[in-house]
Amino acid sequence: METFNLQVSQAVTARLEFLAETVVERQYRLQPDLMLRYGEVGREKCLQDTKHHLSSILSAIALSTPGVFVEYVIWVRGLLEAHNVPSEDLARNLTCIRDVLRDELPEEISEVAVAYVEAGLKQLANI
Repeated sequence: METFNLQVSQAVTARLEFLAETVVERQYRLQPDLMLRYGEVGREKCLQDTKHHLSSILSAIALSTPGVFVEYVIWVRGLLEAHNVPSEDLARNLTCIRDVLRDELPEEISEVAVAYVEAGLKQLANI
C-alpha cells in the first residue's frame, strides 16, 4: 500500500502545474465573482494556494496518513479566514481539486487522491 501511495504521489507531482491551473480555471468559471473580489493578483494567489493544497495532499498520500491533510485543512482554513477569504472559497477549491483529480488522473490513482481530499472536505464541513 505504501509503495502504491508513493507512486500516486509521484504521478500527481509530475502533473502538479497542469492540475493546479485546471483547478483554478474551474473554480473561477464556477465562481466568476472571484475575479471581482480579488482581481488578477487574487487569481495568482489562488494558484499558489492550490499548489500548496495539492502538495499537502501529496505529502499525506506519500505518508499513507490522511490525517496529515485533515490537519492541514484546519490550519489553512484559519490562515485564509485571517486574510478575509471565506471557508466557502476553500471548500469550493477543494471540491474543484477533487473533481480535477478524478477527471485528469487514471482511476486507480485518482481513487486514492480523491479519498484524501474528501477527508479534508469532511473535516472542513464539521468545523
